[in-house]
Amino acid sequence: MNLAELLPELLKGLSNFTLGNAVMIAAALILVYLAVFKEIEPVLLLPIGFGCLLANIPLAGMTAAEGITGVLYDAGIKTELFPLLIFIGVGAMIDFSPLLAQPRMVLLGAAGQFGIFGTLMLAIALGFPLNQAASIGVIGAIDGPTSIFVATKLAPELLAPIAVAAYSYMSLIPIIQPPLMRLLTTKRERLVRMEYMPKPISQKTLVVFPIILTLVVGLLVPEATPLISMLMLGNLLKVSGVVDRLSKAAQNEIINISTLFLGLAIGATMSASAFLNLDTGKIMLLGLIAFALDTVAGLLFGKQMSVMSGLCVPEFGHRQDHAAGLDRVRARYSCGAIIRKTDVCGKRLQDQSADRRGGHLCLSHGGAPGCQNRQRRRPEQLHPHACHGREHGGAVGVGHRRRDSAGDREQVNISKTSEFFENSEVRFRPS
Repeated sequence: MNLAELLPELLKGLSNFTLGNAVMIAAALILVYLAVFKEIEPVLLLPIGFGCLLANIPLAGMTAAEGITGVLYDAGIKTELFPLLIFIGVGAMIDFSPLLAQPRMVLLGAAGQFGIFGTLMLAIALGFPLNQAASIGVIGAIDGPTSIFVATKLAPELLAPIAVAAYSYMSLIPIIQPPLMRLLTTKRERLVRMEYMPKPISQKTLVVFPIILTLVVGLLVPEATPLISMLMLGNLLKVSGVVDRLSKAAQNEIINISTLFLGLAIGATMSASAFLNLDTGKIMLLGLIAFALDTVAGLLFGKQMSVMSGLCVPEFGHRQDHAAGLDRVRARYSCGAIIRKTDVCGKRLQDQSADRRGGHLCLSHGGAPGCQNRQRRRPEQLHPHACHGREHGGAVGVGHRRRDSAGDREQVNISKTSEFFENSEVRFRPS
């Protein structure tokens, strides 16, 4: 082979490199920067960013059917395997006790869905067909796996921008929500005390609950059975108390490996040809609106419950999905079955006269028990799919330990909040 034939072969990658590829590689580097240096959802943004990088290297073949990301996409996204495996891990991290102790809190979950339907109508008004509009609206669930699951079924051509919007805005919860909270609540409302779990729940109830819920949902809404059943399976592994190894595997190895492969596969769909268009911009805007509508609707409903009961923290209503409690053993962020937004409630109190009686601020759903033994963990130790609650960026770790009524179980709740809480103590209790 002479030089004239060799040179084009050596430069074929550069000759096929476009401006669009450069833009998307820049976007990939931004995602990696946010994950590594700003520690914003590193478990998610790092594999997504690297997958985007691979997708925009011309002629690499990574996204082809026989390439690694192509294989992962076909095996885990098209078949919906990765979201279902992630939901098993999420279920193993959830504590349904507060919901079972206060069933009325399920109404707040309904209020938190307003963003889905509001965004659905806006998407239709912008010209999206119903299937695409429904997929975009589910961004309002503030749950990456659910958004991916629905988009895969209804609008696979929009999977990349929908997944990126869902995960990006979940990581920006501490920036998006506090201004709306301050705007829609008074200082007095933000200082309402609320008990985490007003009465103990028996293990028999905790075991029966996921089984009954799976049957009810399966019979009434069969299409939702895959996600709900895997969520309930994970929770059953935890509350049964007889398969500790499986429960720990679901909370660690299974969910971590699934998240890694899911991130790579989603990032690999972010090619310049598929991502750089007007529809992507519309989806990103609609996703932001969905998050804002969720917050506003939940806050207003929480304010109404606060007036009626005198015990409900308004901010508790701005996002409670299917559960009113979350055992966040190494959890900090967001899924459809968990409260994602309540964690940032504590940050609003920086500007308030904190009540310093009792333990440390417990950023659990709507309040908490006494808190002791604050612990700090690096973000990479905290899995994002477990908290669908700061499931979001910024600051120092605050934790508390809680024992149930029998005193035989200890749980550690971890969340990220500001340096303020290193020196502050606040306990939520009923007035």
